[in-house]
Amino acid sequence: IRYPEAEIAYRQALARLEKAHGAESLEVGNSLNNLAMLYWTQGRYGEAEPCYQQALALAQKFLGDDHPSVATSLNNLALLYESQGRYPEAEPLYQQALALRQKLLGDDHPSVATSLNNLALLYESQGRYREAEPLFQKALALRQKLLGDDHPSVASSLNNLAFLYKSQGRYSEAQPLYQQALTLRQKLLGEEHPDVATSLNNLAELYRVQGRYSEAESLLQEALALHQKLLGNDHPAVATSLNNLALFYHAQGHYSEAESLYQQALALRQKLLGKDHPSVATSLNNLATLYYVEGRYGEAETLLQQALTLKQRLLGKDHPSVATSLNDLGMLRSSQGRYAEAVAYLEQALTLIERLLGPDHPNTQTMRGNLDFVRQKMAQQAEAARGQVPEK
Repeated sequence: IRYPEAEIAYRQALARLEKAHGAESLEVGNSLNNLAMLYWTQGRYGEAEPCYQQALALAQKFLGDDHPSVATSLNNLALLYESQGRYPEAEPLYQQALALRQKLLGDDHPSVATSLNNLALLYESQGRYREAEPLFQKALALRQKLLGDDHPSVASSLNNLAFLYKSQGRYSEAQPLYQQALTLRQKLLGEEHPDVATSLNNLAELYRVQGRYSEAESLLQEALALHQKLLGNDHPAVATSLNNLALFYHAQGHYSEAESLYQQALALRQKLLGKDHPSVATSLNNLATLYYVEGRYGEAETLLQQALTLKQRLLGKDHPSVATSLNDLGMLRSSQGRYAEAVAYLEQALTLIERLLGPDHPNTQTMRGNLDFVRQKMAQQAEAARGQVPEK
């Protein structure tokens, strides 16, 4: 993917159109949209935003509010906001784009399927799994009906539904969908494509959470190398690959390798996404859990508090990722012997995760086990205290 050459070509085209038609024209708006999409694909969100906003304004000015191109501009701006973790701003734009496409194009149209898929992705990012699932399923069925089974958009829908199932702990349902998506992308896009790298990464993550480490490692390394080759070192997808490989090394007890990768992922996310982003909060939390297992409690506590505060502000207090941070803070307090504080955090985490994901989700079971363990430690501490006889 030759981004520098594409950018030069897009900028030259924009300059020609501005000269021929003036700065305010539909042709300039279309060109701005194309340039914005190039920036968005590279993770250059700050440069993409004004281009998308201007493209939307020009489309509305020259085409009116009821036009498919306006729906496309609304969708693209929403995608950008979602990529930046600006979920409240993204949702109404996705909903407007969906309603407009249904009104203008009918329910059976590929663009409607795209809007359903994108709104579902937003809900998944917010932990709103019950709302996301029917939209993902509807988008997949519509794409298969309209585009056939052999189409990149069908592969994307398979991948996204699998991601949702993984988030819900439905691993046996996720695996065949991930594998189908990977096979289809390799067939349609070739072995060297960013979407193939994403599929490799997602399948590897599924194997990792299942403890299938030998299967996960090679896929994670292949995904990272492919992302770096195709997208360069400064890209959000590279940060994701670094983070996931770090998670693997962390689980294996290779702490020095994990720490280096976590730090690289964090620095890259802060550089590309800014400090106020859910992915930055995830990186802070992951690095903190590594410090915790190494006994570096002071460093861990600082990062965990930052991660929790950031998640609550960006995602709201009702999100599975918030429960993860509460759980991790509880386990840290337990390791410090501060059992009452630990139990308070762990009870909050369990109540939240059980309500959001149900009692049988792997994360719920883990957090319930953590709470039981710490309650036992607190009871043992109380019993030992009662057994001590003061000196006379």
